[in-house]
This record gives sequence, C-alpha cells and structure tokens, in this order.
Amino acid sequence: MRFFNSATGTDGLPYAQKTADRICDELGKPGAMLVYVSEVSGTYLCEVRSGELCTPEERAWIDGWKVQPTAEEVHQELDALAAQAEEAPKDAPKEREWIARRVSMLKQLAVMVTAEGKEEL
Repeated sequence: MRFFNSATGTDGLPYAQKTADRICDELGKPGAMLVYVSEVSGTYLCEVRSGELCTPEERAWIDGWKVQPTAEEVHQELDALAAQAEEAPKDAPKEREWIARRVSMLKQLAVMVTAEGKEEL
C-alpha cells in the first residue's frame, strides 16, 4: 500500500506498519484508518471546541488554553510555532507532527476568538 501527496510526488511512499499484524488487520481496527490518513495528509481530527477525536496529549494542551486567550495571544503562539517548525530537524518527524497539530488547534482557537478578543472555551 502506498500513499501519494505533493511531498511524495508520483512515486508515493509505502505504508509503514506499526504492528506485526497484516496491513488489512492493522488498518481494519476501529479508527486506525482515520489516524493513518490524518498522519500522512497533515490534517488533524481534533475538534478543539468539543474535544472530539482528540488524543489525551491534545486534550491536555487544549486545557492549558481554556483561560480565554486573546486573539493576540493566539497569533503570538502561532508565530512561535512557525519559528519552531523552521528550526525543527527534518529527521524529527514526531516533533514536527506535534508542532503541526498545535498549529491546527491554534487555528481553530483563532476562529473561536470573538471581535472583543475573548470567548469562553
């Protein structure tokens, strides 16, 4: 099985198995295919407002932002994460993925912040 995106080009990349199970069994487990598609596409399923489809790590991070962030605070954090993403080593995929997941959640927070600069999360 291979996946294709703009980063892989027309050659694509093979699926990297996470278990010793056959691919069909591994990806046939509930939610496994969603996680895989999320990982290779760079889209993340975590819904900040409801907490649905968030990992425990993402929920803990969101809880740290439930103190009514201002739009300025959210944008400052987005800028900081953009700098981290540039500095993150190319051979540190877990670190780069965590940065991308936080950016995704912050973008949702930015939409949630009202014109007054705050909204109760």
